[in-house]
Amino acid sequence: LGTGGSDAHIVSAVGTCMTRFEKKIENESDLVQELRNGRFTAVKLES
Repeated sequence: LGTGGSDAHIVSAVGTCMTRFEKKIENESDLVQELRNGRFTAVKLES
């Protein structure tokens, strides 16, 4: 499992990856719980 993050080396690549969670993340506790339970997907956005 991996999270989506941007280590962009060119400006056009900034913001092209994200992490999609199965439920709404409202606070740090929600984030930690969802990450620990593997309820997320790395996503590459297409332009």
